[in-house]
Amino acid sequence: MELLAILLAVLNILILIGVCYFLLNQQTLKFDQISTQLNEIKKSNQFDKLNTNINILSGQLENSISENETLKHWNDAIKNEKVDERKLELLEAATKRYPSEKELVEEIRKILNPLATEGENLLVRREALIRLRDHAIRFMDNCIVKDFDYALDFKNKVISSMEAVVKKIDELRKTNFDMFLKELENKITKLKMSPDDENLLQEIEKIDERLDQNLLVNYPVLQTKYEELSKSLIQILTINEKESKAELKNYNEKVLKDAKKAQKLIQKHSSGSMFDSSDAVNYNKKINLSKLIKLIAGHNFNKLHPSTTNYVRLVESEIFNKLSPEGKILFTELTIEETYK
Repeated sequence: MELLAILLAVLNILILIGVCYFLLNQQTLKFDQISTQLNEIKKSNQFDKLNTNINILSGQLENSISENETLKHWNDAIKNEKVDERKLELLEAATKRYPSEKELVEEIRKILNPLATEGENLLVRREALIRLRDHAIRFMDNCIVKDFDYALDFKNKVISSMEAVVKKIDELRKTNFDMFLKELENKITKLKMSPDDENLLQEIEKIDERLDQNLLVNYPVLQTKYEELSKSLIQILTINEKESKAELKNYNEKVLKDAKKAQKLIQKHSSGSMFDSSDAVNYNKKINLSKLIKLIAGHNFNKLHPSTTNYVRLVESEIFNKLSPEGKILFTELTIEETYK
């Protein structure tokens, strides 16, 4: 019995060893098959695509983490900034990098909305609305689906407000143009009565400088009125110019005539001796020299033609050279008095 038990035990051990050996062989075969399949997959295009997709997803995940970290830095800098102007600059820079971030847009609206809706300066309001409009359009172009209604409402409100402000600016500008043109018309009417009034001409010039003709073309009725006033002004100035030319011509002719008369008179200048002719005159005496000075001094040389001026200077020199030393001093004194009367 003991022998039989020993034989059965040995038999069981052998059977167990055989089963283990069989199972081990089966597992080895499976590993070989898996290895072969993996090698085949590695050689296929699918493996390359899978590997590429894994790399892309990995890169996107890393970029997403990096972007979130960068956005956090921007948000921290914005929250810590106390000056609105600087804070707005940070927000606008951030929205260019993260155009779909609703919170950034909301912060921008908090700063710009008061500038766009309050105050009497319409130009400041318009500029604030232009900036808001640009942000609204950018956000709507980049926002996620759930923020689209918010973005659309934002854009519509900004555009509506801008249209209202632009209309007010247009009305104010038109009123100002109309006021300037009425003032210009009044000055031109006065100029017709006094075409030589230099002050009026300067006032008209100042009014004309204040008129922005690039903007005036947007108001055809006012532009037509301005053109009519300009034609009227040109007509007045043309007539005045013709009259001025005739007046200058007469003035030069008179000065030339007086200078000729002075030249003839000095030719009869005497030395004061008994040998002088009966009609000789001593122009070293004040009473006689004054007559010559009145003929050649006190002119407005700005109105004289260069040749007229040259002739007058020639006659002055001729008179001066014929006088005695005392007469030359007297000549100078009388000329100064006549010039500055």
